[in-house]
Amino acid sequence: MQGRSLVLLPDDTGRLSIAAGYPPEDHLSTTDWAASHWCWEHGLPAGRASETLPLAEWHFLPLASQKGCIGVLGIDFGEAEAWLDPERRRLLGALSDQVAVAVERAQLAGDIEEARVIGETEKLRSALLSSISHDLRTPLVSIIGSATTLGDRSASLGEADRRELLDTILHEARRLNRFVQNLLDMTRLGHGVLEPKREWSDIQEIIGRAVRSTAPALGARSISVDVRSDVPALYVDPVLIEQVLVNLLDNAAKFTAEDGHIAVVVLRRGVWLKLRVADDGVGIAAEDRERVFDMFFRARKKDSSTAGTGLGLAICRGIVEAHGGTIGIVEAENGRGTVVEFNVPLREMPSVDVEGDEPWRAGS
Repeated sequence: MQGRSLVLLPDDTGRLSIAAGYPPEDHLSTTDWAASHWCWEHGLPAGRASETLPLAEWHFLPLASQKGCIGVLGIDFGEAEAWLDPERRRLLGALSDQVAVAVERAQLAGDIEEARVIGETEKLRSALLSSISHDLRTPLVSIIGSATTLGDRSASLGEADRRELLDTILHEARRLNRFVQNLLDMTRLGHGVLEPKREWSDIQEIIGRAVRSTAPALGARSISVDVRSDVPALYVDPVLIEQVLVNLLDNAAKFTAEDGHIAVVVLRRGVWLKLRVADDGVGIAAEDRERVFDMFFRARKKDSSTAGTGLGLAICRGIVEAHGGTIGIVEAENGRGTVVEFNVPLREMPSVDVEGDEPWRAGS
């Protein structure tokens, strides 16, 4: 026997609306709407072949659960005469019970997911507030303290002391700027609007700028840079790639002793450029090596103090993936420290025609 079916559920305003239908249906007559609401409100059958509004086109059955009537099942078997004989009534009753169980499970799953999203949102909000309160306040305190000393005791300070205070102000201002930039990049990544402004770039120049930018954070730590001779020019956004390196170097410094060493190695593997930043610090626990790229996740030092804001590596992943690359933690050769490796695809530099000369190609 062919027929039609409907499931009506309360919407956000508490009014019944058509949630699903087979075949798809989005319209009911005034009589059918009245029958469906009566069924929902009283928890009893209504509509065609019932004692309530029997002139309706549809027959409605309540979807009953332990919480009460959670919706209405509508059925229509057309012009069949005996479509609601006792046997079919029992079958339809069993069917409505199964539909009620399915709807209740779906609603429960939705409630659980909503609670999870609310919990994650609250967790993210708390982490953001924690990061902002610490990472804005710390450099601001240093800047205000140094500036106050310069203003109050300028006449009694020697040139070396004034230079040290000015260096502190400059260093902390740059640190504050990096943090604000990370927040802006995080927002752009979250909205999917981070578009690399690509140009042909020299990776050695990008590394040089990143090292100079992070020199105060690196302190006395030694750093080596090894760029293999077969590494070609890159078609990337040099500002964003520099930001990746700044974050990686800054992160390495946090986990490396003052007398430690940080190594930057760049090599070519087929159509990929691989760049590794390795330190000989305390390392990252195996179970945290993927989680450190999550927003606001903070790996902890051996002394249990929190290191970083949890933004740097997440920003790195977003920037690298925007370039079509990958980033991750790889095993250190000696089993000590941390090695972060990111890969970006290489492109062949186009030929440049110069009037009066032969075309020039990369590597010629």
